[in-house]
Amino acid sequence: MATYTYSGPVDLIEVRMGNRTVAGATVPDWREIQLTPGEDVDLPDDNTLVAGMVAAGHLKPAKAAPKSNTGKSKTAASNDGEDA
Repeated sequence: MATYTYSGPVDLIEVRMGNRTVAGATVPDWREIQLTPGEDVDLPDDNTLVAGMVAAGHLKPAKAAPKSNTGKSKTAASNDGEDA
């Protein structure tokens, strides 16, 4: 599975996402996925439809979101409650 940014026209595709078990039987897991320009979408990277859309330039690997540093630095953590 990979995250892609879509840049084609609005589209609805059906993609096999793997398999699932229903009533004890393993069956293909098909999903309908809405594609909207500029939005990120998780798709199987080993799918021929996805590969074709990548080759056509409609899907590009999504850029990783910048990591936010929500933790305190060691200096700030060691000085909590103390005046420096």
